[in-house]
Amino acid sequence: MKINNLKPLKPGTVESTGFFRSIGAYIIDMAFTIALMVGMYFICNGPIYRANNGKQAFTESAAFLVSSSLLQEDSTDADNPTYSAFTSSNVPVIRTSDTGKDGYQVFEEKVIYYYTDFCLNNEDASFVALSAKPTKEAAFTWLNENLYNLSSTLTNNDYYEPDKTSGVNDFTKAPVLKASIQEKVASRDEKTLNSLYEYYFSATNKSGLYVTAFNDVYNQPYLVTRKEITNNITYLSRLPGVIISPLIFFIILPLCLKNGKTLGKLFLGLSVIDKRGYKAKKWQILVHYLFIYVYWMFLLVNSLWLGIILAAFMMILDYIIRIISQRRLSIHDYMAYTMVVDKSQPFYESAKAQEDDRNRILHKGIADKENDTWENKYSRKNPDLSALKAEEKLREAGEVLDSSNIGKARDDAKNITSFDDYESKNDSTDKDQK
Repeated sequence: MKINNLKPLKPGTVESTGFFRSIGAYIIDMAFTIALMVGMYFICNGPIYRANNGKQAFTESAAFLVSSSLLQEDSTDADNPTYSAFTSSNVPVIRTSDTGKDGYQVFEEKVIYYYTDFCLNNEDASFVALSAKPTKEAAFTWLNENLYNLSSTLTNNDYYEPDKTSGVNDFTKAPVLKASIQEKVASRDEKTLNSLYEYYFSATNKSGLYVTAFNDVYNQPYLVTRKEITNNITYLSRLPGVIISPLIFFIILPLCLKNGKTLGKLFLGLSVIDKRGYKAKKWQILVHYLFIYVYWMFLLVNSLWLGIILAAFMMILDYIIRIISQRRLSIHDYMAYTMVVDKSQPFYESAKAQEDDRNRILHKGIADKENDTWENKYSRKNPDLSALKAEEKLREAGEVLDSSNIGKARDDAKNITSFDDYESKNDSTDKDQK
């Protein structure tokens, strides 16, 4: 029995639906999946956040950053504190009446304070560049050499030089501006002030000594530990949505709806069938969508962006295979021995129904050949052929020479003087017989 008969059907002759309809159905399914996934994230985030003391971890991280001088507090609201880094929006290049300092001076103080005070005196902080906390003098020496490129063997700095004690370079103190640069700053040379600002913070290249210090504080073990807590909360919050949402739309619904339909296939009138031309079994539908479900499971990797890239890569590769395939089959179609067809594409209810139809067509062809008689071949309306058959037999008898007519034929041959006489004699004989 055929599912439908909108088109002529030969056993095994089915065609996959067009690529754009197939991808359109998947986009609809993907939209529903992502919507439910996001909704479940926000539903689960609150309880998981509270269960893992997320607020405490966030507050401690923010307080640590603010005390480093590299972050400023925008809001003191205990329930919703906000913090931000220092940028050109809150640290102007030219001094203002609020600070009385040029932009480079603000950044200079923050960088020097972080390395020579905060990292040494905050009990939760460590000197990331060194295995143990150095002395203050050793911290200044490290600062001069590694940030300002100033040491007894290295003086590669266009703006700064070592401070001096009794006329000798002292690397245990903060560096100072070169005399020529100080003169330009004193004369309010705008180009010099901009260059110094860029030396500490370049918004274009995301570089400078302030950016270096900011990256360093984010590698503090104390902060890394709290980031792991918040990252774990984020991961656990998205876990239910990533697992359950694709499970609903790509496993449960196709197994419940007729012919392996998802919501997208239901809207666009598509079905999943066995690629040989009959209704797919439940295990085929399960395998078909299980491969798609596995693509979504890449979102379970710790890095969400890496998961998105891997999932997108596998989905795109799957559809590239479908484009170049002669029968327009994807990887999951090959694995499940299935294909996606349009609702107007006829197919069989089962493999047995297809085989029965194939045998019927085969037996009909054999029967037609067996019944291919003279009458069937040359008669359109089956007239009475008895007269034609009698005439045919008479003609055949006249053409055969036997003991009854061979003497007569010999005598006739003696009296014939030409071929025309023979023809006229035969004609008159035929008339007499009639």
